[in-house]
Order: sequence, then structure tokens, then C-alpha cells
Amino acid sequence: MFFPGAGCMHVRGAAHGGRLYRENLRGHLLFLSKHRGPKVAERARRLLLAALRIRGVVFRGERGRTYREGAAWLASGDAATLLRR
Repeated sequence: MFFPGAGCMHVRGAAHGGRLYRENLRGHLLFLSKHRGPKVAERARRLLLAALRIRGVVFRGERGRTYREGAAWLASGDAATLLRR
């Protein structure tokens, strides 16, 4: 059944439990690994890690926490290991 007036609202990550940003990072690594190779994916992981560590210091509150959590995930292994999880 189709209802054109239907809508959906996500309240502060309730639908994804805060994992959306990490899954977004994983998607970037997966795309690069698939289309450019594992070396490019690893290089991108290192660049993203550096950028997120800087953002985690610069931004405060929830946004900074999101960046710090993303950096912690990226630091937990190389690109190939993160994509196997």
C-alpha cells in the first residue's frame, strides 16, 4: 500500500543506536578497497584517522564525541581487518 502523506523521523540516532557514522566510514573503506584496492583503502583509513583525531579536539559536545568514536574505530585495526568485522 502506498500513502503519499507518510513520513519518517529519526530522533537522535534512535534507529541506528549511534552506529551510523562508523558504518559510513566503513562504507568509504569498502568502496575504496573494492574499486581502488586495499592499499588505497589503508591510505584513506590513515588520512581519515588523522582528520577525525583533529576534529575530535576541535569540536565539542556530541559532534566531537562522534568524531572521537570514529577515530577510535579506525585506530582499532588496518583497513582489511576493519572490513572483515
